[in-house]
Amino acid sequence: MKKVIFTSLVGDYDILEEPLYIMPEWDFICFSNNTIKTVEDSVWQIRQIPSTIKDNRRLSRYAKLLPHKVLAEYDISVYIDANIIIKTDKLEKRIQELVEEGTKIAIAKHPDRNCIYDEAEMCKGKALEGKNKIDEQMIFLKNERFPKQMGLYENNIIYRQHNEQSIVNLDESWWSIYNEYSQRDQLSLVYLLWKLEIYCEQLFENGFNVRDSKDFIYKFHRISFLDDIKRKFKVILNKF
Repeated sequence: MKKVIFTSLVGDYDILEEPLYIMPEWDFICFSNNTIKTVEDSVWQIRQIPSTIKDNRRLSRYAKLLPHKVLAEYDISVYIDANIIIKTDKLEKRIQELVEEGTKIAIAKHPDRNCIYDEAEMCKGKALEGKNKIDEQMIFLKNERFPKQMGLYENNIIYRQHNEQSIVNLDESWWSIYNEYSQRDQLSLVYLLWKLEIYCEQLFENGFNVRDSKDFIYKFHRISFLDDIKRKFKVILNKF
């Protein structure tokens, strides 16, 4: 069984960090559109993202949402955000349990919210996405009769048997709705799990938060001065 940890690093958003704990028998792959400098004995293999998408934000989600297209030779994959560093064997041990149980997908629950609609309001309030895009998506979900308080995942660490047909269908649908509506991938996944009747296992225990976990190091995303100004301006616009 071939297993891979993978991440995506596009533009100059984050720095590719080496894991402090190496999971034996796992490959580590970083998808990028840039030439990334790594240490001489880096665990990471660098692969170019096989897409002509010009928008860096969408490009960064290509491998994350479509692992069956870029990692077809692997049976098991774990996506991890580039700003998260593996520190201990916690993830490895948990994944071994999931493999033995035949789990198809597992993600950590969101530490703060349990509802897509609440997440949408937070995204608008912090200008993480344009108000109109989010509102359009929430109208779509309501028209689909998607209930409130159906759960929420953080999506920064995702375990998948990504070549299983049900997961391929999920990921293809995820990519489609991501491109049609908001580019906040949290706002569509739980809806699709519900719509496609796919059970998502809990990756870690209740209350787990990667930001204060002793098993990971969480580095906050770098934000340029210009991007910071743009976001503050969007906060003002989203109030109207």
